[in-house]
Amino acid sequence: MVHWSKLPKELFLTFLFLLSFCVVASGAEWSPPMVVNSDTTQDYAPLITPCSTGVWVAWARYTSNGYCLYASQYQGDGWGEPVRISQDSSPGIWTYGVTEDHQKKAWGGWYFGSIPLKKSFDDWGIYISTCDSSSWSTPSFVYPAGPGGCEFPEDMVMTTDKIDKIWMVWEAHVHVGGEQFESIYYSYYDGISWSPITLVAGGSGFFEENYMSPAVTADSLGNIWIGYVGQEVVTASWKSIYKLIVNGSVIDATDTTFSLGSPSMTSDKFNRVWVSWVRKDSIWARYHNASGWQIASPVTKGSSPSMTSDPSGRTWLSWASGGNIYTSYYEAGSWSTPILVSASVGGSYPSMTTDNFGNPWVVWEKNGDIYASVYRAVQTDPLGPDDFGYFAYDDGDCNYTEAPTYNWIALPNSNSIPYSTWTPAGGGVGDNDDEGYFVKPLGFSFKYYGISYDTLFCSSNGYIAFRKSDVDTFAFIPTPVLNLSRPNNSIFGFWTDLDGGGSSGGHGQAFFHTNNLDTGIVEFRGWGHWFHPVADTETFEFILSKYGASSGNGEITIQYKVVSLADSCTVGLENTNATAGLQYLYNNLYDITSAPLQNGRAIKFTTDFPMLGVEQQATDVRLRRPDVKLFQNYPNPFGQMTEIRYQIPEDGRVTLRLYNVTGQLVRTLVDERCSGGFYTRRWDGTDESGKRVASGVYFYRLQAGNFTNTKKMILIR
Repeated sequence: MVHWSKLPKELFLTFLFLLSFCVVASGAEWSPPMVVNSDTTQDYAPLITPCSTGVWVAWARYTSNGYCLYASQYQGDGWGEPVRISQDSSPGIWTYGVTEDHQKKAWGGWYFGSIPLKKSFDDWGIYISTCDSSSWSTPSFVYPAGPGGCEFPEDMVMTTDKIDKIWMVWEAHVHVGGEQFESIYYSYYDGISWSPITLVAGGSGFFEENYMSPAVTADSLGNIWIGYVGQEVVTASWKSIYKLIVNGSVIDATDTTFSLGSPSMTSDKFNRVWVSWVRKDSIWARYHNASGWQIASPVTKGSSPSMTSDPSGRTWLSWASGGNIYTSYYEAGSWSTPILVSASVGGSYPSMTTDNFGNPWVVWEKNGDIYASVYRAVQTDPLGPDDFGYFAYDDGDCNYTEAPTYNWIALPNSNSIPYSTWTPAGGGVGDNDDEGYFVKPLGFSFKYYGISYDTLFCSSNGYIAFRKSDVDTFAFIPTPVLNLSRPNNSIFGFWTDLDGGGSSGGHGQAFFHTNNLDTGIVEFRGWGHWFHPVADTETFEFILSKYGASSGNGEITIQYKVVSLADSCTVGLENTNATAGLQYLYNNLYDITSAPLQNGRAIKFTTDFPMLGVEQQATDVRLRRPDVKLFQNYPNPFGQMTEIRYQIPEDGRVTLRLYNVTGQLVRTLVDERCSGGFYTRRWDGTDESGKRVASGVYFYRLQAGNFTNTKKMILIR
């Protein structure tokens, strides 16, 4: 029972005006059950947390020394070999939890020890391990076993708050004068050290008052919410009364006929804090918002609930029932029809999270094996949007009007750029003399991430950019998109250590063409790889179209005529400071919406929103409204002018207001009724009277119906 909360994000779809604002569908669905681990070992009680490249699943494995904590990582193309995180010694672990910090590092915590605690063991206590990418750190000893909150912990849960504190909450058995009772404790890591163990709710007497089964979540305001079950024994009848308590408030209470248990918690983008629990044989749910706790309601029959939320605002619930795993989501005031996830596999004890790409996951156990499923877009959906609003469509997204059609444009030999005329990157010395670039005027203004450029820089390593600093570098080892190291502000068509010349004998040709009006083309023809430049050549081209997108930003199409070796390259695009971008492919890891690179593939990057073709709209029954979305302003920081972009799904009143750091209204950019669609508003750094405001931090807030979102921007004069 644990809370944790670019594979593809939920699609942010729009209306098609020509068909009276017909709603576009999303093709998201639960994947078939994936085997995380299935062998002769006995594995139980899986937990899941996101990480930088996918998710980690951790579970307890029974060995001759007791239980050990194992984990396996999913990175887009399958599950890695299980690795042991905890000690492999007696008496083993007893409870554990997982979470992820703001640097996308996975954390695992556990109690190593046993019960009863009749004597002191120096190595018994609470431990922590972290994982940056693929390797877990040596366990760190945090608290020794003993009185004061660490006497046989159980039901550990973990979460991370707004300021990146790592929280652990657990139930501990307390022994006083021969009596035992349960209490709830917490501790947090502030980036330097772990806080002292703090009591949340303390039991007393021999089974007269106990607190157990904790759950925890953090909301977007920085608050920590801790839930747990309280049990009070009526001494006259020796019957129990159960209460579900969250931050001191009683959420539910029963008489002596049945119990409450198994709470799970999450928080959503609307700043609602959710709790679910088992009441007799049913699962109930309730949320807290600005008006307080709303009315509790039963969701379904079942046990072992687990919750998460996704970026679209859906709150997800999973549970076990009849030997199977089911999910449901809360949207527009009601829970969806239960969805069977485990199929013929069956299972029990599910746990949920949402990965860093917006996909809900559920894991579960069945007969000592671990399984997982992910709710994700399908390959025939576009990738995106990023935080600016770019999408990536490939020719396989044939249901969408924005999908490109492969149509190779062969440039004449007269457009060739001989490699001998290229500028060596960084001086072109030693083994780096095959790294180079050329510079060409576009002959027109091309708008990319809101900034206009008239010069193109082309790197010999398969990408184009709009600044010299992004190509005049030894960038021959591709990295993931949104990496702060250069190159940034680039379009990666086939970024790897391609070879066009130099002492290694490369033989690729490059071509450039512009019509000096609205279209520019760069072609890589027959480029080999540094480690074997003769074989496995690549031929691809970039097509830049000034008037492609309705937002005024340019459109980029990359076409692939010959693809030979695409297992170690990056395909995507990125803005100037690595705050927005799309990763179609990195190191043979494709986004779930990405069709594999092959001969005849075309990929188009545009800010135009997905719209289904007329025939598809008429037949698709999975209609779903798009989300309201507020994008980060661009550029940011800015000096003279910035653009604020937002999307609304339907007609309604919209306000867009700017505030300073003291909360004073600076300017109202929008206060009117708007039709559903995509909008861009500009701010020139002036207040309502037209007076220029001072440099500093400002906030812009969008309100549309029940949706409110605020983002920060920086003005530098």
